[in-house]
Amino acid sequence: MNWYLAAVLAGLLLGWYLPWSVRLTYRGGGGQNLLDICVAAGGLPLLRRRWDLGATPSRSSGGGLRRVRRVAVPFLRQVLPCLRCHRLVWHTRVGLGDAAATGLGCGLGWAVMGGAVPWLRRRVRFAAGQPRLILVPSFGEPALDIFLDCIVSVRTGQLILAGGRALPGIFAGRGRA
Repeated sequence: MNWYLAAVLAGLLLGWYLPWSVRLTYRGGGGQNLLDICVAAGGLPLLRRRWDLGATPSRSSGGGLRRVRRVAVPFLRQVLPCLRCHRLVWHTRVGLGDAAATGLGCGLGWAVMGGAVPWLRRRVRFAAGQPRLILVPSFGEPALDIFLDCIVSVRTGQLILAGGRALPGIFAGRGRA
C-alpha cells in the first residue's frame, strides 16, 4: 500500500513539473478542412487525433457560441501567458482569378498575418526563432489554402493555476442572459 501511494505521489509530482507540448496543424482549402492535434508529455506522444471539420459551421447556433466564448475567453486570458511557442509556420496560398484582385488579396493577407503575429507575441512567449510566414499568390487559378503548424508547451502546474485564476471570470457572467 505504501508503494502504491508513493507511486501515485511521484506520478503527480512528475506530472506537475513535466512539460506538455501540443502540436496543432490545420489544413484548409482545396476541398479539405483538417485539424491534427498531437499531445506529448516530456517528448513522448500521448494523443494523436485528426478531425475533418467539413464545411464551415453555420452561424445560426449563436447561443452555443456565446456560452463557449464566456468560458474560453477568461481561460485563454490566463493560459496564454503560460504557453511557450516553439514553432509557428503559417503558409497561405491566395488566388482570386484576376491578377489585380490576387495582388490586392495578397496585400490584405500580409496585413492580417503581419498584425496577428505581433498580437500573439505580446500574449505568448516564443522560444528561439521567428515565426515563418509564407504567402504565395496563385495568379492562374482561384484558391485559398491555409496551412498552420504550431507547437506550444505548458507545464501542468501553470495550467492548473491559470485555470483556477480564470474561474471567477467564467462564473461572473452567469446571471446575465
